[in-house]
Amino acid sequence: MSPVISFNLDQIIEPVAVGVRRAYVFLGLGLNAANDPNHVNYHLPGNFTLSFVPENQSAEQIKEFKEEFGRWIVANSLREVIESLAITLDRGHEVCFAVASRVGINASPPSVFSKKGVVGKLVTWSKEFGIAAPLNDHFASLTTARNCLSHRRGILGKEDCDAAGHFILRYMRPELLIKAPSGEETIIPPDFQEPILAKDGGLVQLRIVEGAKEFSVGSLLVLSPLNVRDIVWTVWNTGLALKNGIIEFCKKNGVTVTEG
Repeated sequence: MSPVISFNLDQIIEPVAVGVRRAYVFLGLGLNAANDPNHVNYHLPGNFTLSFVPENQSAEQIKEFKEEFGRWIVANSLREVIESLAITLDRGHEVCFAVASRVGINASPPSVFSKKGVVGKLVTWSKEFGIAAPLNDHFASLTTARNCLSHRRGILGKEDCDAAGHFILRYMRPELLIKAPSGEETIIPPDFQEPILAKDGGLVQLRIVEGAKEFSVGSLLVLSPLNVRDIVWTVWNTGLALKNGIIEFCKKNGVTVTEG
């Protein structure tokens, strides 16, 4: 008879699901405000206020405030999704560790696993449970970007770059295309507004491709709304992949999994 281990997959995936939703909404609210030229009130509401900056700032200074605010929003959203994924990894590891202990697989105890960073956790999942670590290199670069935005105000330092002074931010993104009967592909821009004419007809398809942005040491790490949207999407799909990995690991080791 297969051993029965009780766990709630929804509770395991909940942290990354909540983190992704929060990041998406806060990015939308924050970046829309940062990019709105009419939104220039930087004072807190209330009749009695404390002012930490001079009144009547120039338009150029307010523009700089808003650019900094946009980077601050992105930094906090990256922190939100990365840390929420870490919690999901911790919860999932507890289940896999329980299964591993039952079938004699050596694995890091939760007290050790929880102290690792997200990349270390993904590597451990792959090494100890045979669960493919999705997008390992991507999360190394996402963590670097988060640290740069949080600790160096987005200015890339030597510690962020490789020996040649370059930093590549990697993530996954959906790509729409029209594939003509001849096999020719027409990529549909993610921000398209005008109709796209397919003169020979064809099929609209969706595929997943790698997105990458390269920066040099000393440059400013600037991300567009589309970039951060795709990063949040990358984290969400990683959470789903981990959920499926837990199910497969349990089944492979003779544990009955009831989904419902």
